[in-house]
Amino acid sequence: MRAVRKLMQNFAEQSRDIAEHIASRWLEQIGEDGHVRERGHADPSKDLQPGRVAHALALCAAIGRPGTPQGPLVDAAARCIAGQFFHHCRPDCLAGCAHGALALMILGVNSAHNGCWAQFPESIRETIGRWMRSRADVPLALRPYEIVRATVAAGMGFVSSDSSEKLIGEFFRELLASPTGGFLDTAEPNSTPGRYDASGLFRLLLLRETLQRHANANVRERRLPALRSCMMHYLRMAPFLLQGDGSGWTYGDPAGCLGTVGNCTAIVCALADGWLDGDQRERYVALLCRYFQNFFFRHLDRESGDLLWEEGGEIPSGFGRAETAFAIVRQLALWYSFGKNVKDPFPGPAVAQIASGGRYFSFSSGGKWDHGLMVYGDGESGLSFQLPLVSPPRTVPTLSSAAFPRCSGIVRAVGDLPPLLPILTMEGKSIAPSFGGKSIATSLGISKEFQFRYEQPDLFALDGEAVPGLASCKVQWNFQGNRIRTEFNCTPKKVVRLERFYFAVPAPRRRETCPSPAPLWLGEGGWNPRILQDDFCGDWQPQHPGAQSEEDRPLCYVRLLPILLQPGRSYRFAISFELDIVREMP
Repeated sequence: MRAVRKLMQNFAEQSRDIAEHIASRWLEQIGEDGHVRERGHADPSKDLQPGRVAHALALCAAIGRPGTPQGPLVDAAARCIAGQFFHHCRPDCLAGCAHGALALMILGVNSAHNGCWAQFPESIRETIGRWMRSRADVPLALRPYEIVRATVAAGMGFVSSDSSEKLIGEFFRELLASPTGGFLDTAEPNSTPGRYDASGLFRLLLLRETLQRHANANVRERRLPALRSCMMHYLRMAPFLLQGDGSGWTYGDPAGCLGTVGNCTAIVCALADGWLDGDQRERYVALLCRYFQNFFFRHLDRESGDLLWEEGGEIPSGFGRAETAFAIVRQLALWYSFGKNVKDPFPGPAVAQIASGGRYFSFSSGGKWDHGLMVYGDGESGLSFQLPLVSPPRTVPTLSSAAFPRCSGIVRAVGDLPPLLPILTMEGKSIAPSFGGKSIATSLGISKEFQFRYEQPDLFALDGEAVPGLASCKVQWNFQGNRIRTEFNCTPKKVVRLERFYFAVPAPRRRETCPSPAPLWLGEGGWNPRILQDDFCGDWQPQHPGAQSEEDRPLCYVRLLPILLQPGRSYRFAISFELDIVREMP
């Protein structure tokens, strides 16, 4: 029974159709100068790099059905490539230029037969040639883009010698020998190290696509094992990232829909390359089906073929909507490219379910700060929490990486302050126990509750910057079924004036207009919060500085009167919840 082959062929064809529909809906946003404009805005997005869009359009044109005109896609890709290298050919635009170069290679390795190259004026050709021949010494996080540059430059004949294999070998040796062991820290230059989110997976997927298009097939075969070692770290996480509604990454950037489709691409790639076998294959195909259901039912308008943007179908990302749409098109095109090559059979898959229990994934340890991700799931209620200890990206608000437990449909942030996390305002800074820790540990209690604890010798402000010499903090989270208990112990290092203490419990989320399969909601009982200990002497107040409407307004535990905290004394705040969960089956 060749169930997987039939399943993946149908999946591949459907992915191509969706990619073509989404691309056609957004082509009109690409101007003659190659800049991409957001819908409803006459001016182009300043942060959007057209090379990323060109990559998506080139892939979409390359996978087009035989006999279908691809001229509009190729013309739009050419404008985007020209726009990237004319307006954004700078060192800080390395990512956009790399994507644009790969798009150029996809549309034709031989420049004489490349439809895009023929459209470029001589000045653009010279700029592209100079960029291809140049090299830059960049941090490990940006090395994949340098590898793309070297691969395209050699493959299209811009340079006589191929340095890509050396760069690839150095990259993987350094990454696998680092304390992360294969997870890629994508923190921007001159920012706090420790950004571990879906962006690392996307850069490894870019390397996989680059190897696929390498002019030397032997290089691909020699370097794929090292790539597999790194990508398997992310693939092992994928089943534990699954949320009750079928989404994946809930923190960092990209998250939401873009993070979910990234997981799908990684799984399809692993299936095509034969990295999974036996029960493992069946498990991951079931997981792929669940992730795809989330994308199809929650984020796709099945009548127009466009993406959903209204509340309930919002796609969180540091990108604008246009770049997010084309990023999704790029992933869908990769689903087709990899999915059509999945051939090995096994019996038809089921749909993946939430795994019960807790686990901690260590991203890095042994440095000034340790980073990782705690996940906890309860199969009976459908709850699945992700609590990250990672540095925030610059592309989105730091709230996206704050250390509070996220659960799709249950926990959501409102305004600029994170929920379920004490915010202490001291010396003019809003401080929270987030972005890294030490002495991180997990255990199983007597009553089989999962315990997660960490310490912070120094605290972080909500903008992601460390605040040394102020106070230390110990944090513990306990999870058991639908019950949560958390405790924070803050110990000042000097006499410090606490200007405000703030702790928010999210408001119950109203029903979405386009629910995905098996969504979770809070019932009338809500969170059922219970204060166990409070040395800050706060009180419940129905207020929130960022709430836009009455239904968004969470329950807040606040102390507004300032107090002096004494050094060496431990100030403890402990609270428990018993969630009233409503689980709607499809």
